[in-house]
Amino acid sequence: MHLRFIQVHVIGVNMKHHDLKLFTKYFQHVIDGNKKSELRYDDRGYQIGDVITLHEGCPAINKEGFEYTGRNISARISYIDDFGCQHGYVNLSLSDVGLLVANDLPEILKEQA
Repeated sequence: MHLRFIQVHVIGVNMKHHDLKLFTKYFQHVIDGNKKSELRYDDRGYQIGDVITLHEGCPAINKEGFEYTGRNISARISYIDDFGCQHGYVNLSLSDVGLLVANDLPEILKEQA
């Protein structure tokens, strides 16, 4: 019998959870651990310790302009820097990639977390 431990993260009082879109061509690189940062426009007031959930998708001809694949992955923001970025943009360093966010768990698993 193999035991597998998963890190479950409960969003704290001063932390935020950000749901973000990410194109398929970048998504697998995050999962594989090759892409460890995300360049984003800072319209959300990102903070170190916040959790982001990246939702995979591709451009589409719907009103949203984005078609979700159904895959997603969460990570914690470990560092934020704007050096070399265009005004208003920040580079978010990611840690704990693959963590589960308690709000995303089925009710039965929330009771055990």
